[in-house]
Amino acid sequence: PNLLAQFFRPEPSAGRVFSELVWNFLNGVPAGGRNGLTRRGALVNYWRDHKLFPVCVDNPKNVDRLAAGSDVYGKRVESIKLVGQRISMLHDAKAEVELLDGELLDLLQAIDVGPAE
Repeated sequence: PNLLAQFFRPEPSAGRVFSELVWNFLNGVPAGGRNGLTRRGALVNYWRDHKLFPVCVDNPKNVDRLAAGSDVYGKRVESIKLVGQRISMLHDAKAEVELLDGELLDLLQAIDVGPAE
């Protein structure tokens, strides 16, 4: 399965795709966040608001389909719409994770006091 499964089933039994650092970042509230939503929660809301869910994500079987983790009669059956929406969601997730780089750089610069004398 791809990483979308962990977005919808964050419990440990769902299998980990993200490192602990990235997972904690996604489950953190961004600085200046006005609504108190985590980055992961904001992404899921965005996907829901923009109708990017090709299936009802309240059903675990549908989450498996979205995460490319299920087969129907031993064969994977996917529509082009499902694949396209999955790709869009994966791009959004990638963009969110890439924000961590900037925050880590800011942290490094804040603690970098120069060479020891």
